Amino acid sequence: MVYRESMYGREAVAGIRAYCQEIKRDDPWFLLTRRTFDDLPLQQIANDHPDGVIAQIFSNEIAEQINATGIPWVNIGDSLDLPHPPLSTSNNPMVGQIAAEHLLNLGVCHFGFVCNSQRYSKQRHAGFVQRLEEEGYECSRFDFSKIISWNESPELLEQITENAAEWLEALPKPVGVFCSNDDYAQAINDVCARHGLSVPQQVLILGVDNDDLMCEATHPTLSSIQLNAEQIGYQAAAVLDRMMAGDKGVPRVTTVDPVGLVPRMSTELIAVEDEIVRRALIFIQENACGAINVDHVAADAGISRRLLELRFSKALRHSPAHEIRRRRIERAMELLRDTDWPIARIAEAAGFNSPGRFATAFRNWNGTPPLAYRKQNRRR
Repeated sequence: MVYRESMYGREAVAGIRAYCQEIKRDDPWFLLTRRTFDDLPLQQIANDHPDGVIAQIFSNEIAEQINATGIPWVNIGDSLDLPHPPLSTSNNPMVGQIAAEHLLNLGVCHFGFVCNSQRYSKQRHAGFVQRLEEEGYECSRFDFSKIISWNESPELLEQITENAAEWLEALPKPVGVFCSNDDYAQAINDVCARHGLSVPQQVLILGVDNDDLMCEATHPTLSSIQLNAEQIGYQAAAVLDRMMAGDKGVPRVTTVDPVGLVPRMSTELIAVEDEIVRRALIFIQENACGAINVDHVAADAGISRRLLELRFSKALRHSPAHEIRRRRIERAMELLRDTDWPIARIAEAAGFNSPGRFATAFRNWNGTPPLAYRKQNRRR
């Protein structure tokens, strides 16, 4: 087993380990982990003598070298240009759609995307742009073209960041910038700090991977979309198990939906210009999980329910009831992932007046029942 030293890699290993623990067999797996191939996969594999390999590979050259060994392997990195091995990966278009939905719900009207040349980045961009275009918005794009903060020279990194600064300064404000991973989100945050752009007042930043250490150590803390890397690793192990048993009919691509968005300070801004709607959103944000309804929101805003609904529709293209429900479902998703609470307790904490109504609302919103969501998305 070979993986990158990253949040994604560590969580994928947890999923592989979970598969090993669940299968009942006479010949249990022995996991051998490596941080990286160091560009010498043939030598590494020759030294380790594995029966199968799960690796996070983005390079066609390295993939060809692994193919040459004849050992079954599954990729948990990007899809490759050559006839690739089975791939276990995230639903990247959905990642982009989740990012767009979050920024739209904040009332953002201007958007940017920070990408690289990898296919996962292109797929996230496609999902992001598709959702924005459905609402009539456009998106500017900045291509870093290299994986920053790893091996670049200081001179190259300086040039890349200066180009990013020029791009950011030219965008209308406030602007929501979706970055294809947390490394880029941190880099954009650094660029903003160096060039006097305030986050989130002028630039709202959203990344992917939810690397806790990186996202929490950055100021302001970074919002990020959490992939289900454990399930990606689990599915990769299941496919590899079949391959090592001689099964030729394994799926070429296994796609896993992301867990969801983890909001932090970098998108903690309500960007709508309508002050009544802004006040209503703040009230909903603070009270959604209590016993409130649209009438309570209208009363706090000092206008009629009908007028509030009209202003919501104009500013956000959805209703106050939708906003209350969204906040409650997001809280329920968080509790399902991070606690062992029974469904009745989660329903109450999220603002639903009965477990049955909660289960119905959750299933209608996510397409899956609460317990199934918990099973798929619990962090081990």
